[in-house]
Amino acid sequence: MVSMSASSPSFGEVMERHFPDQHISVFPEEGHTWLVNAPGMTSREVGETLGILSNQSGQGQEPPRNIIVSFNAYYGWNSPDVWEWISKRWTV
Repeated sequence: MVSMSASSPSFGEVMERHFPDQHISVFPEEGHTWLVNAPGMTSREVGETLGILSNQSGQGQEPPRNIIVSFNAYYGWNSPDVWEWISKRWTV
């Protein structure tokens, strides 16, 4: 799961470029929390791939606040398309 303090519309493009068909927005109305299917990658590697662990603009600004979590179980309530997305990609 990738969760950021805020997101720009272009971040969805970054997600699509690096993880095509392997991500879904969990709370689309907020636009800054995604599930990413990245087998074999650590949370850090996902962040590095997305360029959110450091300031890649080179302008001395802090990177966006973010949390990247790897998990092995899930539970909760969300729209059916999120649960379907998870069940199709879930590997234990």
